[in-house]
Amino acid sequence: MNFYKVPLPGEIVLIVGAIDGTTGTFNGDRTYYLNVLSSYHSVNSNKFPNHSQIVEGSSNDILDTGLSVENPTNTRDNNISFQERDIIPIQPYEGDMILQDRHGSAIRFSGTVLPATGYQQRPFWRSNNASDPIVTISCGLKTGGNYYTIENPDDTASSIIMSSKQKINSTTLSQSNIGRTVKSLSRYENSQILLTADRLVFNSKRDEIVLSAKNTVSIATPNWAMDMDELFDILEGALTELSNLTRGVDSFATGVGPTGPATNLGACFNLLQRLRRMRQ
Repeated sequence: MNFYKVPLPGEIVLIVGAIDGTTGTFNGDRTYYLNVLSSYHSVNSNKFPNHSQIVEGSSNDILDTGLSVENPTNTRDNNISFQERDIIPIQPYEGDMILQDRHGSAIRFSGTVLPATGYQQRPFWRSNNASDPIVTISCGLKTGGNYYTIENPDDTASSIIMSSKQKINSTTLSQSNIGRTVKSLSRYENSQILLTADRLVFNSKRDEIVLSAKNTVSIATPNWAMDMDELFDILEGALTELSNLTRGVDSFATGVGPTGPATNLGACFNLLQRLRRMRQ
């Protein structure tokens, strides 16, 4: 009841009889379907034409899929909402556990593949130890071309990659400069999570969004590659110099002598104190 597949009209399913749930005894008229059979070995659709039946007589018509054609006048091949697409299975590697749907999404539980030869699509991750765990969640896999596809973030609409020791190859970030001290994906070899999509939205409905880093937080935009520690150090330095000027610790030289305290002394000093309270 927690994980099931909804078959298409015309797909073959395995039918079993079981307890009907009302009397506690076996009822031969109550049947249940199990997995859809891979008739064509297609990820997208395995339906046969003219092999689907709509069973009427309830508030919601029951779609009985299988090879039943007891009422040929009541059969149909048209889907209610499903549209066939050219969906390609993702490249399986030895020991993988893969869940892939009809529409181009997949979850892979895998590890480092050593050696990576002998596969049509080589993995875009690597590490020094075979079977280091890695998990990928992909939506909108690349279609067309070879028999297998690979969930490379460059070709996938949106994806989440959770690694243990892997370096991520062949993945292009939106900004080539992500900070002077930040290692690239292809060089970093500790655990990391990579989220990729056209847009990322972090929405906190009640409390804060917290970004906590052991080292620093880097933000890269088309015009700036910003280290947050360095940015706040520069901001603190600028406010300190401004506060010194306004308090008269430092001064401007004029023709009649140095300047005295400024009228906005209190405001400048207050800004400096507020910033310093944020320092760890």
